[in-house]
Amino acid sequence: MPSAETMRAAMPSACDAWVVAFSGGPDSTALLHLAWQSGWPTRAVHVHHGLQVQADEWVQHCQAICQRWGIELTVLYVVPQAGTGGVEASARDLRYAALGDNVMPNECAITAHHADDQAETLLLRMLRGTGPKGLVGVQAQRRFNAGWLARPLLGFKREALQAYNQTHDLNSVVDPSNTTGVAARSYLRQQVMPALKARWPELTQSLGQLARLSAENQSVLNTLLDERLARIGADSTGPLLVSALAQQPKAMQHALTRRWLEQASMRAPNAKRLQFGLEDLLNAGADRHPQLSWSEGCIARHGRWLFRLPAQWPITPEPVALTPAQAVTWGELGQVSWLDDASAGMSLRLRAAQPGDRVRWSGTAQRALKAIFREARIPPWWRSRVALIEADDGELLGIAGIGLSAAGQARLGDAQRLTWQLFVPAGGPDWAYMQAPA
Repeated sequence: MPSAETMRAAMPSACDAWVVAFSGGPDSTALLHLAWQSGWPTRAVHVHHGLQVQADEWVQHCQAICQRWGIELTVLYVVPQAGTGGVEASARDLRYAALGDNVMPNECAITAHHADDQAETLLLRMLRGTGPKGLVGVQAQRRFNAGWLARPLLGFKREALQAYNQTHDLNSVVDPSNTTGVAARSYLRQQVMPALKARWPELTQSLGQLARLSAENQSVLNTLLDERLARIGADSTGPLLVSALAQQPKAMQHALTRRWLEQASMRAPNAKRLQFGLEDLLNAGADRHPQLSWSEGCIARHGRWLFRLPAQWPITPEPVALTPAQAVTWGELGQVSWLDDASAGMSLRLRAAQPGDRVRWSGTAQRALKAIFREARIPPWWRSRVALIEADDGELLGIAGIGLSAAGQARLGDAQRLTWQLFVPAGGPDWAYMQAPA
């Protein structure tokens, strides 16, 4: 059976506290008890999906257990939607998102995945045609938002956790969806696994070894791909040069793109979508702006570069007054500051671009704003969101993060008095590139 020593060995060196994903079921109950017994600071998070009629009762059960053991419990409510992967997949994604949002840098979130879960995961992925990376299965440990995520029980079978619960007289709830045989995992657990284990008793251990060896191979492959990305001038914090990627063999193009996306914590699209979408991105004319979009993100081409972008952008903000000597928030996109001195009586505001906007940049005649955007290398996805500085008479004085127009230089003077700070979201580092590389 697992022990407190098992838990302490699973703690990443950068962490000193547990955050237990606590459903109230038998596996997570054993996990919570083990974390409590380990002596490390422990708190629990319960995610209420509302998928079962007993969901409210499960919250009360979890609250009672945590109160008995003196463990802080946070209950989070999510509403799964029937998307492309179904309600269960939506519930899983929302559960991890909620858990990740509640993990501090010094904390390690832990889930109760065990050896039988690992075996089921591998079989399901193989039946769905997974690639080599999918054979890694459930990872034992990885970074997770600000903190870490670990599965301390991967080396133990379900029977070991059942024995642990019996030894310590632990009560738990039962999710009926685990026993109906309707969902794919439940069907595999109830109908398929018993037959396979009857013929191959070491099935669970063998699949666990497959996952461990696959993880080792994937680690080596990632190192080699990182080296190749560095050689073609790409890194984890910026866009990817089209010509450098196009020179690689097809299989290498796909592998490098997946790794490049992974570096930005983005899950790649499926193999078919990646293959055809990447061809369009690499073969498009330099004046085109194709995009490869999927549920979790987007790759967009602008000029000679590919950019990783979030699946959903912040909305374009409404106009707002630019108050002297104060930082003004431009929606969820950034902050603009006007360090006022001689022009104290001037009224400025921030607004988004509008059709027909024209401006005279330094040394040029008045031109369409979209031409200025092109010259400034502002990607298309930024052009409707960038903050324009406008005077009270409607004259455009500058572009936040780019500079002042001729009128702006005349009326505001030193360009250093206008500053721009971009808010960089976690949805993809290339979002921060308001200007494409030269």
